[in-house]
Amino acid sequence: MLRTLLCHRRVWPIVAGLLFVIAGLMGGCERADTADNASNGQVPEPAGSTLMLGETPLSGKIVYRRSDQRVRNFEFVTLDLATGHQRSIPVAYEVSGPNFSPTSNSIVFHITRDLLTNPRDTIAFLDLETGAVRELDNLPYRAALFPRFSPDGRQLAFYVLTDNEYRSKIYISDLDGQNLTPIPCPAEALCRHPQWHPEGNRLLYVADETEVHEIDLATEEIKVLDSVADDKGYEIHQAIYLDGGETMAVLWDRTSFPRRSGISLVPRDGEKTILYERRGSIPSIYRSGLPNTLFFVKTNLLRKEIDIFIYNYLTGEEVKLSEADWFSGGVNWKP
Repeated sequence: MLRTLLCHRRVWPIVAGLLFVIAGLMGGCERADTADNASNGQVPEPAGSTLMLGETPLSGKIVYRRSDQRVRNFEFVTLDLATGHQRSIPVAYEVSGPNFSPTSNSIVFHITRDLLTNPRDTIAFLDLETGAVRELDNLPYRAALFPRFSPDGRQLAFYVLTDNEYRSKIYISDLDGQNLTPIPCPAEALCRHPQWHPEGNRLLYVADETEVHEIDLATEEIKVLDSVADDKGYEIHQAIYLDGGETMAVLWDRTSFPRRSGISLVPRDGEKTILYERRGSIPSIYRSGLPNTLFFVKTNLLRKEIDIFIYNYLTGEEVKLSEADWFSGGVNWKP
């Protein structure tokens, strides 16, 4: 429940200060990641060369959001993985969840306003060429979070907090916030973080932090693809499609001692396997269009860092993509 509060009411200015105090009390408690053959790299200077993951050159472009360590100044960063060129775009509010449009040079994200007095989250678009921002101010919800473009770029999937802020529902709308369609979700459940199937005909989401559901948008048939409902020591926080939608990566926490975060590979047919786990926190994971890779965010309390990594789950190699002295997250890739 604490993780839910932290993730969805945006109390990061308070949390950041607490993390720094905790970090001073945890000397020696943070342990290295369990990927034995992981290799860490640093992002090049803005005019640098191609980023490499092991012997493989990276391609495409990513966007992510970052803030200073006081969590007061926010910006989006675009990074060309083939050239190392990056560009920062300051924004006036707390932002999260950037997602590239598949059909235009823009991103969708959500903005948090009045953080400490009357928090309100709304969906917005940013034109990466002009810097123009357009907000959806017509949504009838106090909090609309983590929007995602459909593969054809015509619709959005996002989740909203209900009157009880610990409950949430998923909706689909057009790009103007009209034609709202609710996605079936168990009564009084927590349904969050929708992800479009690459074919655009299904959604993947997490229900009650215990199950991964996939819904067929035409028939509304729901399949349970992963579950920890019978294991009270675990929670599921996010799920993404890999390999054209035939495999899922699932982010989980072990809430009992010793606490751990991990990522599991869940094929439609076959055994579930653990790809990655660590004693430190993994707040979020994100799909990559590059072969056998995904993005994740890691925290390091001792170093006061929140950073983005790209990870090859076949070789165990990883490369840090974000820069030091920032809190970074919310990464999205496009060709």
